[in-house]
Amino acid sequence: MKYSNYKCPVCNNQFTEDDDVVVCPECGTPHHRECYIQNENCANADKHGTNEPIEVEFVDVEEKEEKISETETTENNTENPQQVVQEVIEELKGGTGDYMLNGKHVSFYEAAIGKNQKFYIPHFMIMDKTKKAVSWNIAGFFVPLAWCLYRKMYKFSAIILALYVLMIGTIGLTIMSNEEFVNAINECAEEDPNFYENILLYNTKNSNVSLTEKQMKLNKLSNEYKPPVPVQIMTYLITYGIRIIMGIYATNLYYKKLSKSIEKVDKLDISPDMKRSVLFRKCGTLPFILVAIIGFFEWQMF
Repeated sequence: MKYSNYKCPVCNNQFTEDDDVVVCPECGTPHHRECYIQNENCANADKHGTNEPIEVEFVDVEEKEEKISETETTENNTENPQQVVQEVIEELKGGTGDYMLNGKHVSFYEAAIGKNQKFYIPHFMIMDKTKKAVSWNIAGFFVPLAWCLYRKMYKFSAIILALYVLMIGTIGLTIMSNEEFVNAINECAEEDPNFYENILLYNTKNSNVSLTEKQMKLNKLSNEYKPPVPVQIMTYLITYGIRIIMGIYATNLYYKKLSKSIEKVDKLDISPDMKRSVLFRKCGTLPFILVAIIGFFEWQMF
């Protein structure tokens, strides 16, 4: 007789076809042999010799398989990006309403974001449903430092700025280590007190500025200068590494940052409206013109 549709009354685990099963000689209750020995008796021994019915828990295999199939289907649907995106679109048709993000009302995230909510809220909703961190942020790719400053992500701004300084400093050191080049610059500066200013104006194509032959040669050498190969590799790794990482993960990093801020503010003993006001002031955005200037120089330099 097969017992795979039943459970052992001692360990409550379902029998498999490979289990060593023994049955009670008095009531016929099946047990795992080890469970029977460990229990030193039948699990229903107290019912022997009484009129009390002895029941063995039955498992409906078909029902169990159907539940497993439904669970797997649900999980697969959750992991299907296209279906999740469609669900989010349908939910947003009537507005965000009472939607919850990370256990908090979506209005808290809207207040914390400030500008461009229509871009970030759907992405946050998709991340909340799929638990996936990958997205694409154009501003995070092209001007990562400026974007982080604009969104008040100061820790990431400091990291990016430190990497930029490291890169510029390394290039500067390689230039200054060339004595012949440095001496030539110093000589030109002695001959012409306005040398550095004229070089800058000359490179901006200002026709009113003229350089000596020696200065023009030096300027050409500086424009054609290439750092050593290891420094070039480091420069590419820093420049494009930052851009690729921020392009892919900036939105998720922003979501996590806002979630932490909302978690802290939500603990304050104030009204929901006051909490949203605090989040707007605390998270919000910096003035766009200021950040645009930083972004312009960042793009031009790197």
